Amino acid sequence: MKAEIVSIGSELLEGQITDTNATFLAQELLGLGIAVGRVTGVGDSLHDIRDVLASALERADLVVCTGGIGPTPDDLTREAIADLLREQMTLDPVLERDLRSYFSGRGRQMPEQNLKQATLIPSAQPLRNRSGTAPGWWVETNGRVIVTMPGVPREMRTIWREEVLPRLEGRSEEVIRTATLKTYGLGESSVAQDLGGLWLRPNPSVATYAKSDGVHVVVRSRGTNEAEVERSLGETVEEVRRILGDAIWGEGEATLPEVITDKLETAGATISTWEDTTGGALAAALAATASPSFVGGSVLHQATPRADYTVSVGAPSSNGEGPGAFSCEVELYEGGRRVASATSTAHSDEALRERTVYRVLHLLYEHLARNPQV
Repeated sequence: MKAEIVSIGSELLEGQITDTNATFLAQELLGLGIAVGRVTGVGDSLHDIRDVLASALERADLVVCTGGIGPTPDDLTREAIADLLREQMTLDPVLERDLRSYFSGRGRQMPEQNLKQATLIPSAQPLRNRSGTAPGWWVETNGRVIVTMPGVPREMRTIWREEVLPRLEGRSEEVIRTATLKTYGLGESSVAQDLGGLWLRPNPSVATYAKSDGVHVVVRSRGTNEAEVERSLGETVEEVRRILGDAIWGEGEATLPEVITDKLETAGATISTWEDTTGGALAAALAATASPSFVGGSVLHQATPRADYTVSVGAPSSNGEGPGAFSCEVELYEGGRRVASATSTAHSDEALRERTVYRVLHLLYEHLARNPQV
């Protein structure tokens, strides 16, 4: 089963918001064994939306749309689908009743323009929206399916989990399983070179992605027999582990701060931070793990909590590598003795902050990995 995702809304094309919906849906569909062939963004134009949907239906069995089902004149997803399928939108009495109840239950009078959210075409079934006013549509046409959901992430996820997932489960005969291995200290080209022939295998496939916390290696296995898919995935993952060895710091959903604080907890050790360039971002990353190993941090000249380890992030300075190039020094202390240091460099304040946070985390991970008795 093949799918395409269509993200609708001029605000996406204008850069006013980030399309997190498409990322979420791609991951969800993959878990159902449904491969996503394309993700397309389109503005609030009836003609453009219709054309994008028509094109997607030529390639895909399932087209999942987000956005464009609000009450305003520029919300045109319903109209585009109706126009494409040459069907008439009509007011559904049950949807109208539910919509009016939604407003009256909140002591508000419903604007009449909201009635467009209570319309259906003959091919559409409503998808209940427990989190808002706009129900989605489940549309079946010529053996293919169009799903429409709101662009608001909270509403979209509610409809997806409560209304769409139950309809999609079991529709795909293909099983897809994915594993992610996360590395540090190697560039993407180096990882790709080390993996060598694994790149040439069509199944399981191997891909690399450069992320803030290092290079991720994604192994994806697919087939119709779940046991065989799991077996081939496991074998390839073991090959990647053997090739990359200690460069792998984590797998799956693990985060670098979580891995580090787990190691510190196991060793019964604590850590604190002193930050200039990063302005508390490193402390925030460690605090988000809710681990007792992180005992607090300070910014600039405040007192730093006592701990077994202390990370120091210095002030940014021009490094002579061209206009706008800055660097800062980071140091790791154990019991007051400096045990590691590094330099972080970037061409903007924001990039320097982010890069420095992960430079420190990699430095700390490497030290703990080399000293497992700590």
